[in-house]
Amino acid sequence: MNFSLIKDICEKAIEASDLAILKKCVSDVGSALGSDNIHKQKDHEYKNNYRFQKAVDYWSDAQLLLSCVDINELLKTISSTETDIGTYLENIVYDEAKYETIQDYIAKEFNNDIVRVNLDLIGGYCFENILEEINSVESGEGDC
Repeated sequence: MNFSLIKDICEKAIEASDLAILKKCVSDVGSALGSDNIHKQKDHEYKNNYRFQKAVDYWSDAQLLLSCVDINELLKTISSTETDIGTYLENIVYDEAKYETIQDYIAKEFNNDIVRVNLDLIGGYCFENILEEINSVESGEGDC
């Protein structure tokens, strides 16, 4: 696995200010992880590594969030993610104490703009976690 390629893609996604760049990063990291091809996935050298599998879950959630066309769909989708995006957002609401709900947070911080929310959740949350998991895999963590 090309760890430096994956890290470069993650850094681009984290810095992305445009949805087109973010979509390309999601596609590129999927290819780099081998998740775009079932045959590569079955034979992947890290298929039994739980940290690698968590990275794939964050990638899967990034794809799922990209498919949302509006905030209502995103709010419904959050409950069916592989990772803890919902808990992450609930913690922001709880910790900040100036929002009543996740929907209130999104309305006030992002003006219900699905692009801005996706740039934050995918570019930030998903890719930052992919980067963390891949760094762990590279350092030898997560083997069963």
